[in-house]
Amino acid sequence: VDETQENDTTDHRFTLIIPKADNYFPIMRYKCSSELRPVPIRVQTRVRLHGSCCRVALQISSNPANEDDLTDLKITMAVPPEINGGTLTTSPPGGVWDAEKHSVLWYVAELGDGEKFQLQAQFEMEKSVEESFRSEKPSFPVLVRCQCMYS
Repeated sequence: VDETQENDTTDHRFTLIIPKADNYFPIMRYKCSSELRPVPIRVQTRVRLHGSCCRVALQISSNPANEDDLTDLKITMAVPPEINGGTLTTSPPGGVWDAEKHSVLWYVAELGDGEKFQLQAQFEMEKSVEESFRSEKPSFPVLVRCQCMYS
């Protein structure tokens, strides 16, 4: 059975007709562009559980190939609902608990190309929660927003 797919955008209109065939049939060809920019920032996280404490370490690294410094970094780390965010302590100091969004916020003014910095957040856990994380560590998703002058 022939299938027809149509797409109409403001710039292009095309129709794709897929013929009946038991054999391989190329539908399109494409070419990768070398115009892609490298990712300007890398975020690594490590979670450690020790007794009733949960410690999250973040390392934020700026790509050495960046053409300029990254500025106005806003780092948001979501905290699982099972973790008591009200017991937050951060190192270095400066992390702020946002109870409404159940997340931790950090603000960093500038990060030069190739620079790294580390942040830590520590939380207290209830005994019942501590037991539930024995088999699998909790997940702390991180979102970083920043200004890149060359983008």
